[in-house]
Amino acid sequence: MGRSMELYGCPNLEVAYLGNRQSSPTSYDVPLIYTEGNNCFYLCKKLKKIYGKIYQRNDWSLTFGECLALEEVRIAELYSSIQLSWSPNLSKESVLYMITNANPPSGAAAGSIAITLHPTAYARLKDDADIMAALEAKGGIVTLVSA
Repeated sequence: MGRSMELYGCPNLEVAYLGNRQSSPTSYDVPLIYTEGNNCFYLCKKLKKIYGKIYQRNDWSLTFGECLALEEVRIAELYSSIQLSWSPNLSKESVLYMITNANPPSGAAAGSIAITLHPTAYARLKDDADIMAALEAKGGIVTLVSA
C-alpha cells in the first residue's frame, strides 16, 4: 500500500501531488496513497487537482469538505458512500473512475454506496451515457445522488 497523508486546512493549495517530489506526475492514478482519518483535504478551498489515487476504508464525510474548486480526483476501490457535494466542477472522469473502480463489500445491497455530488455536477453527469453504463455494471450498488 502507499503512504499515509493529511493536507487538512491548506486553503491556498491548488494542486496536490501525492507521489515523490522528484518525479513529475504523468497521470491521476499513480501512485496509490492510503489516507487515514476522514478529513485529509478538508478546507482546501482552492484545490483543483489531485495527482495520485486515494484509498480509504473509513468515513469519507469531510474528506473533501469545502473543496469548492475540486475538478480531478481518483478514488481507488470505493467501498462506502462518499460526499463530494462541495465540488460543482468535478470531472466526469473523476466520477467515472470512482464508479468503475468501486469495490463494494461482499453482499452489498443495492444503493449501499452513494456518491453525493454538488447539484451542478449531478445535473451535468446524471444522464451521461458512460456514467449510466458504469452504474448499471455495478448492479445498482453504486448510485449518484444530488446534495
